[in-house]
Amino acid sequence: VFELEYASDPQISPAGDDIVYRRNRMDVQTDRVRGDLWMVDANGSNHQPLVVGVDASSPRWSPDGSRLAYVARDDDSDGRQLMLLYGETARSVPVARLASAPGGIAWSPDGTQIAFTRFVAGTDTPMVSLPGPPAGAEWAAPAIVIERTHWRSDGSGYTKPGARQLFVVSAEGGTPRQLTEGEHDVSGTPAWTPDGLGLIVSSDRRENADLDPGDSELYRVDEATGTMTVLTSRVGPDANPDVSDSGAIAYTGTDDRRLGYQVTTLHVRDGETSRQLLRDLDRDVQNPTWVGDDLVIQYDDAGTTRLAVVAADGSLRQLASDV
Repeated sequence: VFELEYASDPQISPAGDDIVYRRNRMDVQTDRVRGDLWMVDANGSNHQPLVVGVDASSPRWSPDGSRLAYVARDDDSDGRQLMLLYGETARSVPVARLASAPGGIAWSPDGTQIAFTRFVAGTDTPMVSLPGPPAGAEWAAPAIVIERTHWRSDGSGYTKPGARQLFVVSAEGGTPRQLTEGEHDVSGTPAWTPDGLGLIVSSDRRENADLDPGDSELYRVDEATGTMTVLTSRVGPDANPDVSDSGAIAYTGTDDRRLGYQVTTLHVRDGETSRQLLRDLDRDVQNPTWVGDDLVIQYDDAGTTRLAVVAADGSLRQLASDV
């Protein structure tokens, strides 16, 4: 197993000429998966390493293709660095040093800012306050007192107090600005509005979210003030937003009817109204992405993964299968 390598997270340059991806390898000394960034031409030639030796991940092209943002970890701590690689010089520079790993990296349309989400630790209030041990004493470890409903997860163990919040940072570096607060996670990848003044995110911000999960809504977060405006209100999750050049928001969701399985459907919000597309497609829609006025979607059917184009008139055209 430690000799295996595999590719993941391919990112195509805006011009379509180059592909950067993460090349994963196993570290037998630390029992961890580590990765380097490699680049290859779209025709499969000129395969070469790009960033090595820093456990690099999450490559994301700038809108003009001149820079590449990525995440680096050069030790075994939880901290990460958000880095920028400049294409003309092939030099990497740090943009921000972060206490926890960033996710959902998204460039602003003008390439001046980078949005991301990151876990921000909170604190639990102890039931009682106990005196500390005297100097030189060896006491047993304190008890773990849990008052959260979602208190443990497979693979990661006990959940820590805190939540994943939304940040933005200048592409020239500096201190990231935290736009959201509170006890509720911002999930997925934020989507910038075309004017760069706001970001569309998915979050379940109800007080009883832990007791009744699966009812997230879409929010518009003002880039300057952090003000959140709710955009959806139905019962059921709304997630995976992507914004077109004209400002239309594509997203996936489910009308929760309290069933064991429900189909994830495709929706578009244009202005103040939302409509469902592909009502006759009884397959789970994934990863809607605008390409001009059309949408590219992914879904599984009869054991194979398919890509399809949803035209402006709502018609479906198969693009690829067996992917």
